[in-house]
Amino acid sequence: EKMGRIRVLTGTAGQIRRHCAFAN
Repeated sequence: EKMGRIRVLTGTAGQIRRHCAFAN
């Protein structure tokens, strides 16, 4: 459960980073 949660968190963080790069 913990590992799955961390995986989801890192996945969403990567998506947000991509969006920020696009905005800039």
